[in-house]
Amino acid sequence: MQYSIPEVCDTYYHVIIYIYIILLIIYFNSILLLFDFAGGSISATALRQGHLNLDSFLPPRLHSCALYSKIKKYFKIKRLILYVSFPFFKMMNRIHRYVFLLIVFLGIPALIQAENYYVREGANGNGLDWENAFGQLPDVLERGSTYYLADGTYGPYTFDDPVDGEKYIYVYKATESEHGTDTGWDTTYGDGTALFTTASGFYTINIETSYLEINGKEAYGIKVTTTNCDNNFDLVFTDGVASQGGHGFGAKNITLAYCELEHCGEDQGDNVHNALYMRGELDKDDLCRFWTISHNYLHDVNITCIKTRGVTDSLIEHNTFARRHTDGKRHGELISWNDSGLNQNNIFRYNFLYDSAGTGMLVIKDDDGHQSGWKIYGNVFYTTDKERYPVSNGAICNTGPGKALLSDVEVYNNTFVNITDASRGDPDPPFSIQDETSGNVFKNNICINTDDVFGEIERSHNLWNNQDYAENDLDGSGQLWTGSTELFTDFGNHDYTLTQATEPGDSSIGSEYNTDMLDNVRGEDGNWDRGAFEYVSSTTSSSSTSTSTSTTGICPIERLFKDENPAAVESLRQYRDTKLTQSPLGLTLIYLFYIHVRELDHILLSNAELQAMFRQLVIEVLPGINASIYENRTLTLTPSQYSRMLKLLKNISAQSPPRLQTHLNFLRINLESGELFVQLGIGIQDYVEPIEK
Repeated sequence: MQYSIPEVCDTYYHVIIYIYIILLIIYFNSILLLFDFAGGSISATALRQGHLNLDSFLPPRLHSCALYSKIKKYFKIKRLILYVSFPFFKMMNRIHRYVFLLIVFLGIPALIQAENYYVREGANGNGLDWENAFGQLPDVLERGSTYYLADGTYGPYTFDDPVDGEKYIYVYKATESEHGTDTGWDTTYGDGTALFTTASGFYTINIETSYLEINGKEAYGIKVTTTNCDNNFDLVFTDGVASQGGHGFGAKNITLAYCELEHCGEDQGDNVHNALYMRGELDKDDLCRFWTISHNYLHDVNITCIKTRGVTDSLIEHNTFARRHTDGKRHGELISWNDSGLNQNNIFRYNFLYDSAGTGMLVIKDDDGHQSGWKIYGNVFYTTDKERYPVSNGAICNTGPGKALLSDVEVYNNTFVNITDASRGDPDPPFSIQDETSGNVFKNNICINTDDVFGEIERSHNLWNNQDYAENDLDGSGQLWTGSTELFTDFGNHDYTLTQATEPGDSSIGSEYNTDMLDNVRGEDGNWDRGAFEYVSSTTSSSSTSTSTSTTGICPIERLFKDENPAAVESLRQYRDTKLTQSPLGLTLIYLFYIHVRELDHILLSNAELQAMFRQLVIEVLPGINASIYENRTLTLTPSQYSRMLKLLKNISAQSPPRLQTHLNFLRINLESGELFVQLGIGIQDYVEPIEK
């Protein structure tokens, strides 16, 4: 999984990149000095071989922050210097060698800067600044680089650059606060929208690659549309990675953020219009994976806002999906998630879904198969016109019995309003399962003007405005509400924030679910409310707001501790800045954390047990961390803490993508060998020898 890294992480990231390369060069060039001090020697072949292997020693994501070709060129130059000058270098005394190293280091900053390119409608330059910008995105994009888009209208585009490790391509909308170079910059380039549109073809944006981020930066800095309304058309389309075989070879590690996808409108006859179409291939075991769809607005479609086939391990958050209706014979819904198999590990949270005529709003189905593994929480589902936008199966549902099994779906703290049946005109379920399956849970939701849940579903602690449905909740935990307009801030205008607290929900569902979409902490006032929004009284809202604005809310540490124990976040930051930065391995740990913060956050979000283990370890070690920072004492772990740290790493590694696994194994090896403790100055009580692997 790939999530947006906070700006503070990006800032540290580039600093760490610079320091990391410096350390690597010091390491390899100092070999001669170390051998000289020790009275030994080293052969030219050995030293050259060290440099030849240096590329594999560098963390792959390094290439995403710096221009890879320049880094490679630098190390090639270094190898050339060694081949040519090795005999002379060995003859120099130590002082001359230090001078040589210093001269080499002075050239580093010019070689490791991340490459930015600039795109502006009507320009015809080389893309190196705003004055000489590209007129369109170039056909070939450079991995590891960022392409800033000015306001303007751009044509259709296909992203098909070959994958190169984990190096990303970044396409960002330029804004006043983030636009790269100031050379040639005009504020009018960043106060509007970068519009991608076309009057022909079958898609506006085609993604045939992996490791790509398209980010409008602000709502909605990038807009995708079409005027080709009389044909089947997908605004954003992916059906395989071209360099890996094309059709069915799923694109991975894609971020689509702060974009508006506006289709031709509703009622477009039998034309198949999807805002976003994503396809991998379950049968080929090559799924679309690790997608982040965040803070987008997808609307006015004839078929779906999102249609998928074979998509797993993805995060869909803070989006609005609106208005799906057809006057033809085509079937559809707002979101149609198809044929993605078991244990999908998809998270669907903090979204608004409204006005969907069809099977449902979020329909998870598999043609004659079985799907499982969803977490759906903090969303709002509602209908503004019950006659125009009825659904047949429910707001969240699968399709007909015996055809599309669905299990292990957790539906927590959502709000459902005015969900209406297509054929009867009566209320329809908020959650419906057509077959007898297991693991489906419905808790802490608010359901106003809906039918009861349908199917084999564990249900408790929901709020209903129907007495029978409230009584059906487990152990009398259901709450009956008879005055819905008084519960919400503005029922008529679809503002479903709460005017008062509900009866307590089930807080045992875990800390993964303990914030709402406004970043209010659930249960902070002693009452975990039901529904998508936590009730915040006027006496606590100001303090909650000040807390949320001081944090990014995406790093796992901040998510777990920023509200319950903000001092823990500050202590960990201080330890990072004052202790970890004192050793090469500590700098490496900082670097690895920030390049993998998205995956780590997703793994912890998806596993309450790992999250609890991580939280407990931090809480136990915190006193020692504070003593290390403020009293300059040695941080000492107990054998139990050491053992659980290793177990935590192994369990996280088991759920990680390959590159993260590699880096976690690197960390685990250093833990087991004791090298990490030596370099970081950490002790273990009664520590005698490393634990055997």
